[in-house]
Amino acid sequence: MNHISNDLTMIIVTHERAQYLSRVLEYYEDTVIKIIIVDSSQKAYPGIIKNRNMNYIHCPELSYSEKVIKAINIVKTEFITICADDDFIIKRALGNCVNFLKQNPSYELVQGYFLNFTNKNSTVKLNLKYEHIYNYDLSSNNSVDRIKYYYDNFVQTAYVVRRKETYLRSLYAISRFDIQGKLMDQTMCLYSVIQGKMKVLPIFFAVREYIPTSGSFNQKSV
Repeated sequence: MNHISNDLTMIIVTHERAQYLSRVLEYYEDTVIKIIIVDSSQKAYPGIIKNRNMNYIHCPELSYSEKVIKAINIVKTEFITICADDDFIIKRALGNCVNFLKQNPSYELVQGYFLNFTNKNSTVKLNLKYEHIYNYDLSSNNSVDRIKYYYDNFVQTAYVVRRKETYLRSLYAISRFDIQGKLMDQTMCLYSVIQGKMKVLPIFFAVREYIPTSGSFNQKSV
């Protein structure tokens, strides 16, 4: 696990969800991975930092894309992953994804399988989720072919392991347009697969809490 600390930085994006942020940072408390928290909440929560590998940025004036750009601009590693504040990425899976990208330079995006969980009355239940992504491999060398396949087989690209420089270029390109919300999200996904190939590895990647009001569960995506 130690070796990927030189290769990967995790960016945790949050807004007005201190309870979720505190919980996920406890999960990563013993990790050596570099973590940047970008928080657009009105009130800052710097006291929740758990170790010296974590960096907290309070930026209440910035949009989603602006605060991610702010975080990436201080990243020193080749690869990054965005982590939602209600997700728990398996640490070993991050190493598997980094190794895959190192060995496959034509791929820009990689992830694994997600489970979701519910926590009700102190009982936690795990559920298999997003079966449509199994064996997903957007492997064409032709960007037009990748776009066509992607439109018919949409997969969310927000929470994957990816190459930093390519993603930063994508964010700068998208930020020139005055789009927000779901349209911005879909535009970013499309721009990502234009840049390169994407694969879902046959590994357990993360656990995500089931929150009915979350956008992650209002569409067929991960």
